[in-house]
Amino acid sequence: MRILIGICTLLFSVKCLSQNTSLKISLLSLVDEPGFPTIQGGIEFSLSKKISWYNEGGVKYRKSYYEMADTSFVASRGFKLKSEIRYYLKSSYDVYIGANGFYTKDFHNTEAGYFYAGDSSDYRVDNFSVRKIVKGLNIIAGKSYKVGGRCNIEIYAGVGIRFVSVENDNIEIDHTKDILRRSPDLNIPDNRVWVDVQGEKMTLPNFSLGVRLSFLL
Repeated sequence: MRILIGICTLLFSVKCLSQNTSLKISLLSLVDEPGFPTIQGGIEFSLSKKISWYNEGGVKYRKSYYEMADTSFVASRGFKLKSEIRYYLKSSYDVYIGANGFYTKDFHNTEAGYFYAGDSSDYRVDNFSVRKIVKGLNIIAGKSYKVGGRCNIEIYAGVGIRFVSVENDNIEIDHTKDILRRSPDLNIPDNRVWVDVQGEKMTLPNFSLGVRLSFLL
């Protein structure tokens, strides 16, 4: 919390020295079920005619839809931080490309079904807690659409890489011997459980998509 307060103080101090400053609210973050839902917003200010710096933070405000475990080993909580440099392709400040770095931390409980030691006749369900830290980088592109007055809607998408560190506790599954029960089709719940069960560090691709409501100050 002290880190977030310090970042906000710094950003608002720099804002006083810059022009074309805007506040943004992330709309899809409110329903980010594959990750975790957050109340999330940020501030963007210009560094030059076509370059700006955007910083964003968010706090988990409820459990994800996929947190189905019937246990409470840990309190469900988490936060997200992001810092982004943008280059605007037009002087009208509506189309940009950029790069960002992000950091998220999430505590949650989860549930997994598995076959003990590969025995298809011995099916079990395990509830355990997870601490997940994700760091990553994205290349992005976005566009803003004026909706009236000093308000805009910003849509963006990007691709990148993420470095995931997972620690689990109170877990019974041994992913080196037991077989995790998974759907034959690729889906979000299976992928979340698979990552949580590993309890290790891994490198994965990252896909970013979002919508923000922007207010020009």
